[in-house]
Amino acid sequence: MHSRSIYCGCAFLLLSSVSIHAQQQTFQPDVKIGSLNAFVDGRAMYVLGGESGTAPGQANSQAFSIDLSVSWPTNAPVFTKLPDGPSIKGGFHHGASAISSDGRTWFVASSSSSGGNTGYFYNFRTEEWSEISNKQISFEGDKAISFVLGSGAATDPSSGMIYVPNGLVDPTGQRSMLQIEEDNVDRPINSVEMPDALQTTIGAGASTSMMSSTFVAWSAARESMIYLDMSTISTARAFAYNPEKGWSQLEMHGSIPHSRSDACFVAAQGGSKLVLFGGFDSSLQSSLNDIHILDTTTMTWTSGGNSMDNGRMGAACAASGDYFIAWGGQSRLSGNNVLAGTGTSTNTIMVYDMKTQLWTSEYVAPSPVRSKKSTGYILAVIGTVLGSLSVVLAIGACILHRARKMRIQASKDASMDGDDDYALGKYIYVQPGARNGSQVTLQEPPTYAAAALPQPLPPAYQA
Repeated sequence: MHSRSIYCGCAFLLLSSVSIHAQQQTFQPDVKIGSLNAFVDGRAMYVLGGESGTAPGQANSQAFSIDLSVSWPTNAPVFTKLPDGPSIKGGFHHGASAISSDGRTWFVASSSSSGGNTGYFYNFRTEEWSEISNKQISFEGDKAISFVLGSGAATDPSSGMIYVPNGLVDPTGQRSMLQIEEDNVDRPINSVEMPDALQTTIGAGASTSMMSSTFVAWSAARESMIYLDMSTISTARAFAYNPEKGWSQLEMHGSIPHSRSDACFVAAQGGSKLVLFGGFDSSLQSSLNDIHILDTTTMTWTSGGNSMDNGRMGAACAASGDYFIAWGGQSRLSGNNVLAGTGTSTNTIMVYDMKTQLWTSEYVAPSPVRSKKSTGYILAVIGTVLGSLSVVLAIGACILHRARKMRIQASKDASMDGDDDYALGKYIYVQPGARNGSQVTLQEPPTYAAAALPQPLPPAYQA
């Protein structure tokens, strides 16, 4: 009965693992535009909400991940369903999104005027969403949280702070930057001033197209958040925010990309590179399919190959290892909007190899890099497993030893008439193949002839 329970338990675990794997393979997310997304290099890309394209301003709260720890072809990425985001009027789209520095939580904020102005945390361990209430805001004045269209967010891996440019607005329309401290449960939100030079672009009166033309990403190589302003007709402008030095404007070189909105802008390879892809060109009234990479050490742009797709605007993007990944969004050509995965855009996902500078049909996961923390965790797990195994083996040895003693004792009890035979020096002889004490007899100990006994060595060989 006990062994049957063990077999049933093992079968249940096996079936559960197969069920989870099947769910990953069968789940297909609805293609959306302007989804909130963030990623962890080599782990996963996380996507929330987005507009349908047919009903602008109306988005859902679907949440899912794309596995970046395993390799897959672009026609079969590994999706995993996550618990839907909080239900808010207007849904989640074109807002701020970032992963905490420890990789345990996901911060999101909708830009929806009807249901936004509220931030949320998603805990990957508990798989639960929690809201940042207005009572948790610690700044002076009448400012109110306002996560504007395309404001974006970036995480400082050193301090764990999350920054949201344009995320705070006062009654006069003056905007500043939100600083989110996730570990401070009571007062996680603070205000950081932004210079007048940026306020002229992103301050009061800024248009929707302006707001969706500003992008942020953190560069660990520069220990700064890079703020890219592409709202003007000319080439882009770049600014850096360092928590200790403040704001500064950066001079860029190379093939500087022209202005656009609804583009992807993500950090790659530890922030040593920043990738800009696609977007919408208002002068051409079409989506863009170009990709540009910024070397943050020299602040030099290089242009990669254009995609075979008609371009993407409002896509969700990530970078992992040597690859850039874009999911969803839509193409716009000659005034017609086409969702990714339909029409000439056969796949919902696109992959660019930054090493070969070519678009490819396969994503190759990077080799895992073990940090001191992960190595210690692995050793702890191994120690726990070995400790548990030793306990199981010890219990098993005790059970076997006890069972053996019981069998021997049973054989003795079944074969002996009394203890006198032991006093006479007799021994027990068990017939080979005997069971349950049958064919057990008592025999006299054997005698040996004198010649068979060991003889002393001759004197010549004695020591």
